[in-house]
Amino acid sequence: DSCCSTYFGWNYDTCMGNLPGICARSLFYPDWEGRNEGCIDDGNEPTYMTDNAVDFLFSQLKDCCEEHYAWNYLGCTNAAATLNADMYYPDWDTTDNVCKTGGGQPPYMNNSPDIWMHDTLAECCSSNYGWNYATCVGTS
Repeated sequence: DSCCSTYFGWNYDTCMGNLPGICARSLFYPDWEGRNEGCIDDGNEPTYMTDNAVDFLFSQLKDCCEEHYAWNYLGCTNAAATLNADMYYPDWDTTDNVCKTGGGQPPYMNNSPDIWMHDTLAECCSSNYGWNYATCVGTS
């Protein structure tokens, strides 16, 4: 109670209601001391962030990402994992010379889907592995 009233008077009800007994446990903050890939809500934010909660602590993930990770908004909100998940992309991470689907493609492919993302396996293989097309589509 004293934690919420001292540091989060502006958001007292949320602080007290989300996880009673753990002040601000569910507020998002930029993970600059960890992986620095987005915002997290583990309740371990540094003191300087709780001292300046208006700038660093957010009740919504999207707000934290927009403020502190605008350059990687999709990755921060985990939207990148499902963006274009129904399309095919070349898998440069292996030597299998295949196209994959289901998400997980690098961010640069999401930034230029007209170049990298394809509606069908055949289109992806033709565009990226024409020299090994049969193997790519699985007919060899």
